[in-house]
Amino acid sequence: MAPFTIDAPYAGQPANERAKGELESNFKLRVQPVIAGWNAAWPATEGSTLKIEPRIAEVRSVSAAARFWGGVFAGGSGLDIKVKLTDAATGEVIGEPEFYQHANAWGATYSFGATDKTMLLRVATMVREYLKKNRETPTAVAVAVAPEVAD
Repeated sequence: MAPFTIDAPYAGQPANERAKGELESNFKLRVQPVIAGWNAAWPATEGSTLKIEPRIAEVRSVSAAARFWGGVFAGGSGLDIKVKLTDAATGEVIGEPEFYQHANAWGATYSFGATDKTMLLRVATMVREYLKKNRETPTAVAVAVAPEVAD
């Protein structure tokens, strides 16, 4: 899996860079175990290698300080990521699903920013479920998955 990238003009903004770091951590918790399971069950000498390139196409992340001082007036958070799946040997693009989540400004205010953070968990969960459900034949459209409460 390649490192996350952020499209301009969102890159370099402190709140967005923090969101990127949290999203990467959530991917390590949610997506990496699936990939590790596939690697353990399937020798590298057989089959193709899947290259996973996550890209943050759009992001609006409200920092904890902005949420504390501005509350609902700080606005909502939103995240749109695209995950490019490529056959590493041939360079053939297998799929590029897109995943979107947002956190309502009112909900984030009343939860002291918790919905801003769980938005990042939900996206990682959606990507994990997409990869599991589409391992054999990927679909072009992202699968809407309700987050698992127990995770």
